[in-house]
Amino acid sequence: MVFTPSGQLKLSKFDLVEFVFAFNIKITEYWLMIVLVTDFGMEGPYIGQMKSVLCQQAPDVPVIDLFSDLPSFDIQAAAYLLAAYVNEFPEDTIFLCVIDPGVGSDRRAALVQADGRWYVGPDNGLFNVIAQRAKQVKW
Repeated sequence: MVFTPSGQLKLSKFDLVEFVFAFNIKITEYWLMIVLVTDFGMEGPYIGQMKSVLCQQAPDVPVIDLFSDLPSFDIQAAAYLLAAYVNEFPEDTIFLCVIDPGVGSDRRAALVQADGRWYVGPDNGLFNVIAQRAKQVKW
């Protein structure tokens, strides 16, 4: 995780996991579950690497793979699919989402609370549908 000369936060996909924990040290006492939403695909090490960090940081919090194979870099499709499934999860669930053609770029991270659920991911429009449909939203 680095800051660019303009002061923007630059995050890799693994920094997003660390970003989650920066906001709540006692995550195991608060969050009901962590839900992963990515376009990484079913092959390769990325999901396993993220889950390893999550298990080390929050060993008592269940990690759910909602989507690992969303259409690559299709932010609009991912936004609608994510919004279609979030109501299946209780309040205080945190959604860790990585659908970003610019991963590792100067794109800022987003932290959104909508209707009692938390969303962490790139600030690229991924959470716009959720924010539009929510009764209560904090960016």
